[in-house]
Amino acid sequence: MDLPAELVGMIWLYAKMPKDRRSMFLEFMNVNVYGNAEDISKTELSRIINETDRDLEPDLSEYVELMKKFFGILLSQACETAGFVYQHYCVEGKSLEEISREYQMDEESLRLIAQYYELTGESIRLREDGYSQ
Repeated sequence: MDLPAELVGMIWLYAKMPKDRRSMFLEFMNVNVYGNAEDISKTELSRIINETDRDLEPDLSEYVELMKKFFGILLSQACETAGFVYQHYCVEGKSLEEISREYQMDEESLRLIAQYYELTGESIRLREDGYSQ
């Protein structure tokens, strides 16, 4: 499996950080995944990043920049996958199993996106209008 260079860089920087810095980033990531937006702003990392009169230490600055790039890559890939599923599942009417087999993609990942289109009625509307024929 190929990992984006930004992710490898983040892992390496994280591994090199002192324990207190790693704890701070881990807290930020946990709150980001399991908390809410208000909680994130209360984390130590958010406080340091938002202090405009203070320059970030080089390791923090580099890590934050890599995080931004990595999340941008993830968002871009998610959008590409959503468009891919829309085209093949909603427009062309292929089954998820067929798409997964043809393009060697994880069927469960495809299913998550297809469920969104099913909930919004996109897949049904397109097929009823004859676009998938």
